[in-house]
Amino acid sequence: MYVDNNGTRDVAISGSARSWPGSALVSALLRQEDAACLTAWYARVPSSSNIADAPSRNSSAGIRVKFLPVGLVRPHLDKLIGNLKLSG
Repeated sequence: MYVDNNGTRDVAISGSARSWPGSALVSALLRQEDAACLTAWYARVPSSSNIADAPSRNSSAGIRVKFLPVGLVRPHLDKLIGNLKLSG
């Protein structure tokens, strides 16, 4: 997993965060890793090399892949957010 933020990388590696929202998100991340039976390797990649940088800024410039329709993504996001609310 490549991220462009050292804090995000450190939280993902350690499995803990100092704030409630961060802790809830890292818990969800760890549950997803467990569910997928994988051990992720987290590394930082600079924004200029990060394929996710443009989409994170609401831009598709330079992206030559087809995005999933929101109808396929939204149920997963809603479930994740619902789980976060329940755990808080």
